Amino acid sequence: MVSEPQIINHDGHGYTNYMLKMGSYNFYELENQKPFFIYSHSCLTGSFDNWVPYGNQYLKDDCIAEILTCEIPYGAYACILNARYGLGSENTPEAPSGSYDESFYKALFTENIKELGKANHYSKEDNIWRINENGYRWAYYETNLFGDPQLRIKETNNAAPYKPTINGPTGGKAGETYDYTISTIDPDGDDVYYWVQWFEGCPGVIWQGPYTSGQVVTFSYAWENRGNYTILVKAKDGDGAVSQVATLEVNMPKPKFLSNLKNLFIQFPRFYSFFSKFLYE
Repeated sequence: MVSEPQIINHDGHGYTNYMLKMGSYNFYELENQKPFFIYSHSCLTGSFDNWVPYGNQYLKDDCIAEILTCEIPYGAYACILNARYGLGSENTPEAPSGSYDESFYKALFTENIKELGKANHYSKEDNIWRINENGYRWAYYETNLFGDPQLRIKETNNAAPYKPTINGPTGGKAGETYDYTISTIDPDGDDVYYWVQWFEGCPGVIWQGPYTSGQVVTFSYAWENRGNYTILVKAKDGDGAVSQVATLEVNMPKPKFLSNLKNLFIQFPRFYSFFSKFLYE
């Protein structure tokens, strides 16, 4: 942890106030500038009720999981630890805790499930067929995530989605609703979000999604006033990598009668003086 690792996978012993050959007091001494994620098979390190087996009692101090994620300014941004006993095997990962661990990383790096909560849930589903084997049901319920389940593991070589394409009418009438289709491809196959600005200064622009990479999405809008508008579209993936901006010019012209009348008043201002008497009386 001195070299500031980003992910720690620990297969070893633990206790409510002991993990990684460190007592709880040692974790208060951490000074890592980059928080890490840790998955551990260790017993009781996620005992959020602070239970210890000897004497069947409850400690006053919190467990390792809560110290790492809640009580110190450094440490971990999230961890998956056991509320009771980790169930492992000395010579093989083919054990309840080892199987859930393996499936968790399968979710992250094979199934492209980057959210920690979804990956932890996937690890349970991936082993549901073994639920009646010795210890699997126990480990199913005690292997818990501490931290925001929507946090994502971000890869350093993550690529932004390609510049979106936008198709739809480039002209029309103010007040009528028009449909526009938007799509893009993410090189990593990640889900994407779209940011659509219908006109300059458009209030309340937010990211919409997620949508599957390559999915064609329809957005609808009605311009209240006549004029020329530029639609701006950006895409981003779940890791925050943002695409280039796509644009589409849209014209909501004024009626020809009003345009001709305006030109008439410009060329013959006396006509405007004459008509204004009727307009403002």
